[in-house]
Amino acid sequence: MATMKDIIQSPLPPALFGSMALGLFASSASGSKVVKGGIKGVLPVLIIMTVLSLAARLAYNSSSTLVCTYPACINRELYDALPESDIRRGLFLDPLEYTYNTGGITNNGLGGSALTSYAQGVYPDLNTSAKIYAYMSFKFKCIDKVGAMPFNLFRSSEMYLIEAEANCHLTPPKEAEARQLLKELIRDSGRDPQYTCDKSGQALLDEIKFYRRIELWGEGFSWFDFKRRKDTIVRHTFEDGGNYMTNAAVTINPEDANNWMWVIPAKEYEYNNAINKQ
Repeated sequence: MATMKDIIQSPLPPALFGSMALGLFASSASGSKVVKGGIKGVLPVLIIMTVLSLAARLAYNSSSTLVCTYPACINRELYDALPESDIRRGLFLDPLEYTYNTGGITNNGLGGSALTSYAQGVYPDLNTSAKIYAYMSFKFKCIDKVGAMPFNLFRSSEMYLIEAEANCHLTPPKEAEARQLLKELIRDSGRDPQYTCDKSGQALLDEIKFYRRIELWGEGFSWFDFKRRKDTIVRHTFEDGGNYMTNAAVTINPEDANNWMWVIPAKEYEYNNAINKQ
């Protein structure tokens, strides 16, 4: 019987997704290609392709070249701000006293032989060709190669965080309720038994924002959170306290790049008669 690995590494997935994608379209009376069933027709294919892509990018034991060469890493400043008592620190590789590269355009954070040996000892199911980086993620694990893994699209912890933030925006705000939700999510769940919160106002909103980044790391929320809040994205190199490569250590303002909106290209809009231009 074929294993999941056999299926994923065979020509079947591209053919399958190609057929599924083509099946989304039908010809209109004018001969143009339109999506069948609107968004309902697109969602199943997008979800399947997204989950497989996420696994191949985020699962630490994936055999994909991208993961083995440049594994996903948490922002060093975000990691360092997480209390020592929080068990979620264990989802990422603390470099401890081991040496790793901190300069240059490429390989920032790449561990030396000692850090590599340490990580391989803690996580023996790492791919043998995997490069070890400081602060790399061990949050996601695939159940078969290249990247097959279960992925929860909705988690109860997200609901706690949504409700806590919403309470802060009410008039008048329900800050006591927001603080209680944070305590239930973080302290009572065992994530950080020592957690407490007495913050209010903007400081409380910042607390919720911080723990959204921690709890939902790698699950596709951060960019949208920055966008909706109109927050500036600031990325630092190791020299400045972060862990981004030199060419990625940039500041991105919310008004940049068309307000972070992906728009339909002008050429497509002008020449595709199937687009409603009202």
